[in-house]
Amino acid sequence: MNSMKKPCTIITFTILTLVIILKTVSTLGFADNVHTAKIFDEFYKLPENIVDVVWIGCSSVQEEVNPAVIYEENGIAVYDLSTGNLPFMATKNLIIESEKTQSPLVYLVDIRWLSVETNTDWYIHRITDNMKLSKNRLQSINYMVNGIKKFYPDQSLDLKSLYFPFLLNHSRWESLTKEDFGRDEDVYFGYFIPEGVTSFDRAEVIKRFNEPEIPLSEMQQYFLDDFLDFCDKAKINIVFTNTLNCASEEYFGQYNYIKSELKKRGYEYWDFNQEIDEIKVDYQTDFRDQFHLSHRGGEKFSKYVAQKLADKYKFKGHGGDPDYRVYDDLVNKYKRKSQIFDLPSTTNLNEYLEYLEKVDTKDYMWLVSVKDIQGYFMTENLIKKFEKIGFKSSNILLEKKYHSFIGGVGIEESVIEKYGNDEAIEYSTSIGYRKIEITSETLNTGNESKIVIGNTDYSKNIRGLNFVVIDKKSGEIIDSVAFDTHVPEMTCYR
Repeated sequence: MNSMKKPCTIITFTILTLVIILKTVSTLGFADNVHTAKIFDEFYKLPENIVDVVWIGCSSVQEEVNPAVIYEENGIAVYDLSTGNLPFMATKNLIIESEKTQSPLVYLVDIRWLSVETNTDWYIHRITDNMKLSKNRLQSINYMVNGIKKFYPDQSLDLKSLYFPFLLNHSRWESLTKEDFGRDEDVYFGYFIPEGVTSFDRAEVIKRFNEPEIPLSEMQQYFLDDFLDFCDKAKINIVFTNTLNCASEEYFGQYNYIKSELKKRGYEYWDFNQEIDEIKVDYQTDFRDQFHLSHRGGEKFSKYVAQKLADKYKFKGHGGDPDYRVYDDLVNKYKRKSQIFDLPSTTNLNEYLEYLEKVDTKDYMWLVSVKDIQGYFMTENLIKKFEKIGFKSSNILLEKKYHSFIGGVGIEESVIEKYGNDEAIEYSTSIGYRKIEITSETLNTGNESKIVIGNTDYSKNIRGLNFVVIDKKSGEIIDSVAFDTHVPEMTCYR
């Protein structure tokens, strides 16, 4: 009897050890790979055979193609199986991985990263570290390593760490944080919301569209040819794309070369840069940088893509289909986030109040407290915005004398407002298990603003109006900002 227990114990211990190792492999990945990790997580969790379009590419797809917007537009189920710096050489095995659970009508493959020499194992890690352990994962590693070695025989590539990423990252044990054990939740079936806007000269960018062809490097040509050979044999529909960008003349020269190569092999190619008039691209507001669209540019582009796909493939939209509830959830999740996305970058008080007016109080709440004085530069226009939000006595803030003030919107889906003269006032409530305490003190009665949630004071404690915006579901502090309304410029502090 005892002799039987010992082998069983060893087997059990071995299995548990293996589980721990595999978990470690997924945890100790690249610290900058949080978007990619979530993209793969969500893809693996999808119901089988639900996706109409799988779009593979680099960050241009990741930041420009919004599956939530496309689905809301006409019910087409798109997934961005794309990552920042995705090496083109990974495309074949990503399609093989996708085919395990999905049968999309078409694969869209972006060509942008073909212009970049991806000859280090860093590029491989970003993909394969996040793939499930399988024959295809191992084949992906071997395929990319062998391809690089073919053209860079002296290149140092750590095959062991590619098979077992924790070997590369074992030194990170002491620096682990909770983020290493989680995933970036602000990813929307491959898309994540880009920040910022950069302006470009439309005429200058358009000049680059007709640049003379510039051949690819030997390695990139090899991977392109091999992928096209794969496509010739595969029983799948593949269309190549070039997403919107303002890249250099050299890049566009290579794009034009790739276009010619695809034409020779008989493949369809959608160059969206040639469709800028139809998309109605605004080069002043629609780009984040030369390679990516802004958030609003991405919404515009995604609506255009939705119509192009519908026209081309006559998709039957899935809106309202209970089998596509995951896409309905995606739309709701994105709409919830997008309503406050621009808030933390808004520095104008008028615009800030306009944003707050549109915020859904079922999802978010915001609080405001005056420190010192509400300010000599409060205007009737600002007061009207306060009134639209629900404050009934806000005209008192126009008086050029000391007034304490506490306000809140979204607390139990209602509006609170409390005014004082040259005196300190307080207000307390709770949301869930957390207590909220707000204090407004004028210059003469303490000169302090407090907006305490739980045990933390999030008020900027600046003269004038101090705001805090809270996600009621997660408890996340979306924004903490103050506007000094005692000076004409109403300086913003974050």
